[in-house]
Amino acid sequence: MQENMIAIGIGKKIKERRENLGITQEKIANEIGVAISTVQRYEKGTIRKIKLPVVEAIARSIGVSPDWLIGKSDELILVEEFLEQETMLPSPSGRRIGVAYDKATPPVKETVAVALKPWLDGNGFPAKTKTAPAKEPEADEPETTELPQYELSSAAGLGTYMDEVPSYEMRDVLLADVPEGAEMLIRISGDSMEPEYCDGDIVFVESAIALESGDIGIFVVDSFAYCKQLVITGHRRAVLRSMNESYEDIDLSQYAYCHTVGRVIGKLGEE
Repeated sequence: MQENMIAIGIGKKIKERRENLGITQEKIANEIGVAISTVQRYEKGTIRKIKLPVVEAIARSIGVSPDWLIGKSDELILVEEFLEQETMLPSPSGRRIGVAYDKATPPVKETVAVALKPWLDGNGFPAKTKTAPAKEPEADEPETTELPQYELSSAAGLGTYMDEVPSYEMRDVLLADVPEGAEMLIRISGDSMEPEYCDGDIVFVESAIALESGDIGIFVVDSFAYCKQLVITGHRRAVLRSMNESYEDIDLSQYAYCHTVGRVIGKLGEE
C-alpha cells in the first residue's frame, strides 16, 4: 500500500510538471526510451516500483530534481541550472553503465556493442506510434496502432539463434487488442510453452530489465532466444521453465550470459 501511494505521488508530480511546461507524454516517452502507454501508467501510479535510473531520466526530461520527484526534497528545480552545461555529458544512469562496461569481460562488451548497435548507428528500434487518421474513425474504420514485430522466432522450445541486429517490420494492430504496456511483437516457434503459446503464435511483449518469479518472458541465453517462465529456485539461482513437461529446465547458472528482452503480456488473436 505504501509503495502504491509513493507511485501515485510521483505520478501526480510528473503530470503536474509536464502540464505546467506544456510538453506531451510522447516527448517524455521518446526522451527516456519507453512507450507512451508506459508514461501514462507512471502518471496514473499503476506502476508501483519505478527504478532509480528511470526516475533520474524522467527528472531530467521535465527539468526537476530526482529527490523532489520521490519526495525527499522540497527543492523543485535543480536540474535546469546545469542542463545546458551537461548537454554533451551522459546521464547518471549512462555513466553507471559506462563504468560497468569498462569492468566487463570481452564477451560481455561484445554483447553490449551488439545490443546497442541500432542506437550507435542512429537508427534505434522504433517505439509504438499511433497511426494518425486523416479523419475521425468511422464505425468500419477501427483505430489502429503500429508495433514493431521482430522476426527472432523466439523459441518456445529448444531455442533459436538470435542475429546481431534482429530484423523487424512495423505492423498495424487494432488498438483495442493491444494490452497496456505492449511495446513489440515477437513470433514464437516450438512447442515447449503449449498449450498457452503454440508454434507460430505472435505475442505482445513489454520491455523489462528484470522479471519476477513466475513471469513468462523472452530471454536471450548465450545468443539463443527463448520464450520461457522464469522461476527463482533459491538465493541468486533461477531457471527458465517450459509449460510442456517434456522439456527440462534451463539452469541459468550454467550459462555465461542471460539477457531479459521483456515480459510476455498477451497473444495476438487469429486474423
